[in-house]
This record gives sequence, C-alpha cells and structure tokens, in this order.
Amino acid sequence: MNTQPIKMTVADFKSINLSLILYNNKDYYSDKWSALSIAANKELKAGNQKTGKILSLLAACCSMMLNTTDANKPFKTMIERDNGKTSTIPDNINLDDLLFLKEILPNIDDKKLKARIADILWLKLPKKDREIALIAIDCYIAIEITVDNIYKDVGDCWDRAIQLCKQLKKTSEQKLDLIKTSLIKKLEQAKQQDYYYAIYISELLVKYKLADTTQIIKKLEELAFHFKEDGSLQHALHYFERIANLYKKLKNNKKHAEITVIIAEILQTKAEYSQIPTNTCNISSAIFYEKALKKYLTIPNKFREIYQVDKKIHILKNKIIKANQASLNEMLQIKTDNINVTKLIKCSKDVVSNKSIDDALIIFLNTYPYEKKDLIKKYTEKFLADHPLQAIFSCNIISKDGRLVAKIPAIEYNGDSKDNEKNEKAILGHIISRYNLNISFKVHAHILPALEVIRLEHGLTIDYFENITKHSPIIPKGYKNNFAKGLFHGYNNDFTSALYILTPQIETLVRYHLKQSGVNTINKDKNGIETENGLNTLIKYKEFAMIFEHDVAFEIEALFCSSFGYNVKNNLSHGLLNDDESSSIYSIYAWWFCLKIAFNAFWNTKKIEEI
Repeated sequence: MNTQPIKMTVADFKSINLSLILYNNKDYYSDKWSALSIAANKELKAGNQKTGKILSLLAACCSMMLNTTDANKPFKTMIERDNGKTSTIPDNINLDDLLFLKEILPNIDDKKLKARIADILWLKLPKKDREIALIAIDCYIAIEITVDNIYKDVGDCWDRAIQLCKQLKKTSEQKLDLIKTSLIKKLEQAKQQDYYYAIYISELLVKYKLADTTQIIKKLEELAFHFKEDGSLQHALHYFERIANLYKKLKNNKKHAEITVIIAEILQTKAEYSQIPTNTCNISSAIFYEKALKKYLTIPNKFREIYQVDKKIHILKNKIIKANQASLNEMLQIKTDNINVTKLIKCSKDVVSNKSIDDALIIFLNTYPYEKKDLIKKYTEKFLADHPLQAIFSCNIISKDGRLVAKIPAIEYNGDSKDNEKNEKAILGHIISRYNLNISFKVHAHILPALEVIRLEHGLTIDYFENITKHSPIIPKGYKNNFAKGLFHGYNNDFTSALYILTPQIETLVRYHLKQSGVNTINKDKNGIETENGLNTLIKYKEFAMIFEHDVAFEIEALFCSSFGYNVKNNLSHGLLNDDESSSIYSIYAWWFCLKIAFNAFWNTKKIEEI
C-alpha cells in the first residue's frame, strides 16, 4: 500500500478552474468553504488525489471564522463537536501545507480567499514576512464595503485589515490612512435609507480611534433624529443607544442624560402605539413601559429635575400596573385553528407529530382551551332543570380515606332559587363536578396520547424549559428555575415531583401579580406579626378575578382550592396525597395547566419582540 505523502505543486494548483468553483459563492467565507469542500470530495472520489487535497486545504482555510475581538488569535473554529474535535484553525495546518500556500499565493485571483491565506501565513510561518501581511491588508480592503455586504463578513475583513495595520505600525501607515479616509467618507455619505450602515462604520472608527468622536456623534444624531421624526422608532432607538454610549465614553454626563431621556420617550411612544384600539397589545405596552422606566432610573439625581424625571417615573409606574393587569389575559391565550377530532386519541397524536417542538407545544396546549366556567354553568343549569332529582338531593364528597370533605347542598326551588347564597354554592359544586369530568376526558383523550408522541420525537432537556420560564413574563423573577424543574419533571412522566414543585409556584405566581397590582397580600395579627396569605385567601380578593382571565381564575380555584374538586393545594400541603393520587389524572392536568400558562405567555412575548 502506498503511504507516501501527496506532493502538491503550483502547476497542480494552476490546473484547477478555481474561478468556476467559486463563481456563485463570493459572499461569505462559509459559502467558499462549502463550494470548495464539495469540489474536493468530487475530485477525491474520482481518484484525483492532488487536486482533491489542494481543494480540501483551501476549503479548510475558509472554514474558520474571523474573530475580530482578539488581534493575536483572529480565527476561531466554525464547528465544535461534542467529542472535542473542531473544524480547522491555523494551528492545524502543517508547515508543508503552509509553504505550499505561500507558493500559490501570487496565483490566487479571488481577493477574499487570497486575504485569508495571506493572513494565515502571516500568523503561522516561522519567519514573519511583512510583505505577506501587506498582501492580506490590500486584499481585505479591495472588497468594497457597502450597505449590502457589510454584514457578509466584509465588515470583519476591514476590521481585520485595521488590526494588521496596527500590528505593522510604520510599515502600513499609508494603508491605515487610506482605510481611515475611506471609512470617514462612507460615514459622511451614509443616508437614512442605509439603516444601520452608519452605526457599523462608526463602530470601526471608534474602536480603532480613527476619527473624532464628536464628529461621529454629530452624524449619528442627524440620522437618529430623522428616524425619530419619520416614526422609524426601532432604528431611532439603535442610533440613540449608540450615541448615548459614545457620550458615556466621553464622560459627558449631561448629554448622556439628555439622550437617555430621548430613548425613554421613544420606548414610551412604542408602548402607546401598542394600545391603538385597532391593534391593542398590552403585553407589548408593558414591556416597553418597563424598559422606559429602567432608562429613567439610570439618570443621575442632579439631572432629574431638568428633565422632570421623577414625575415621569411616577406616571410610568401607574401605566405599568395597568398594562400588566390588562396583559395577563393576552398572555394566557393562543388562538389556533379548529381541529377535527373524530378519532380523538389518534387525532391527538397526529396533530403533534412531525412538528417542530414549538409548533407541537402550541397545538398540544391549545387544541383544548381553558375550561370555560360560563359554558359549564349553562350546561349544568340545563342539566339540573332537565333532571330535577339531581338537584333536590344534597351530594356528599367523600375522600378515598372515607372522610366527608365537602357537601353539595340541595337546590331550593322558590322564586329566586338561582340567586340565594345556598343555591350558588350548590350550582358551583355541580359546575366543579362537571369540570372534574372534563379534566378526565381531556387527560385520557388528548394530553397523555399527545405527550407520548412529543416525548418520542423531541428529547427535551431542562434547558428548554428554563428558556421558556426565563422569558415568560407571567412567572415571577427568582422562581423561574423552580417552575422549569416542575415542568421538566412532568415532561419526563414524573407527575408527582411536578405537582410538589408547581403547586407552591402557582400560589407564588398569584401572589406576585396581586402585589404588582397594588394589593396587600399580608395579614398582620394583634402582635404585629406579618404572614403571607395562602392561595385559598388570595383567590377571594376581588382583584384576583380582575387580573386573571375569567376562565384561568376559575381553573386555579377549581383545581387547586375547591373542596368540590381535587383541592391540590390543601391535599398536598397536609400530606393527604398517596402515591397513586399524586400521579393521578388531576396531577397530570395540573402539570399541563402550568405548562400552558408558562408557554403561552412565553410564546406571545417572543412573537411581540420579533415584530
């Protein structure tokens, strides 16, 4: 077997039609990497070992990413595998291959490829060759930096060219002046329709101190105010944020405060745009109001009176409370198309199969809406009217250990039978009994079959659930990881652990949002000892029904607090759930309900932030 190393020559390289291979792959280095790799594999399969090796070497050179944060290690791997192996970095290229690259360098026409190879040679050849570094600079900046290509790693090419000029010092002074003049001219010529182009150019100028910062600010302010006046608020925000950072670097605190006020006002305007009657979105309003508040809070006290900051903070806090109250109902619902469930279990499996995990969860959690109290009540009243014997006798609720835990009273049929307190309690008992039947149906027909498919098709880790809870605004800060743990346990079929974690989190969630709305949830006894009220007390506040959407509030009460139902909170707190009960259909449903609340809030917020 022939194990002799393959000797590559300049002639071998010249025999390759490189321009044809790279004809449609001129934008990104990753495009060149892909085109060269495909060509190399084709040649190797055809038995053309030399050509294949040359193309593989060129592909390896293009497989690295520019890392402009470290001038001494400007390249990093594009792919890092779990086994610790990586795609090529300069250290992986041996001396023979480096010497071959040096030989063919004058014969390479593609400027980006030539710049990359020259840069690698400058870094890795044992003897530093300044001429090679100058070739790299020339080739990097030969690619004109434009609005269309600045993000196609051309901006990074210019950044790297400046780094090389800084390293070469006097040798490259003229080239650095050329780059400086070119970038300043491009900044001056930048127009509003170029969007973020001017920001990118300004960042290069500031990073390497190539221009006067005040002149850069002047241009950015010109564009920022144009965006603001035209209603392009997102673009205006980016520009004013950049300007604020530059004033901070200059230690011009007064101007920094002035720009911060403008940023806060833009955020507040974005919040108010989200409350236009034809397109109301209180979730979005709350997010932008909170961002505006955070901006105002950063302004030093000595500048607050000038801009009436304290007054604006007070107004914003009230707006945040109102927006948060209104947004809860929006967070908890995602509208989906109606699904024909003729064969329920099969359909529940089919509708989540072969979907991305996000799409699968949207369907899994929203095929069935929250249980609608008014609809159940209407059905219950009709049922009792049609079957009066069910209504005229009381009904005892007995626990599995034989205790009488609740009693649904008989309904009294007199003139105002529906209105007296005793009958309201009786009807509520029958409503929750119907609710319990609905839960059982939902778990067996939909939740368990669909969850089985999701588990098989998606190997989710706790990181996925942490990402949901982290970005789900309905879940209080400081409790997001615990909530994620509970959701992850349920996903892994450990509904007992899920129930024990999530039940206290539901109480915390309710208490948090009541407090956010200004409700005092603390009870103080005659000795001044303060204790937090539990969930059964919290749901009795009139604000509870105002803050949480009607059907969500009903489900929290029916599932976690009512003695007519599963009474999760009480049974769990007092250790009344045995092994079977703690993983029953009610535990499964409680997990699903918690995931629905968290995910829907997360998803709606994500979609808003993508707008």
